[in-house]
Amino acid sequence: MGSVLMTAAEQDRLLTPRERQIMELLVTGHTVGEIAGRLRRTRKTVRNNLSTIYAKLRVRGQSEAILLWLGHWPHARAADAGARHRLA
Repeated sequence: MGSVLMTAAEQDRLLTPRERQIMELLVTGHTVGEIAGRLRRTRKTVRNNLSTIYAKLRVRGQSEAILLWLGHWPHARAADAGARHRLA
């Protein structure tokens, strides 16, 4: 299993422009309700979009998605180190 870290180019390739817009709002501290209001969508639609984003980024939820988006993914480095240790 490779590193979980993704480049900006990979994120752009995986996500639609709307999904990237939602992630940008999410990482700047906006709530689902605020995102929905700003994008003129329902909260349910935004939650559905977030579920799709999490699946595409292969994360378990909001915190992991934000860490990955910002390039701070300590669990990936720890998991990779553990795998290398087991193989040695």
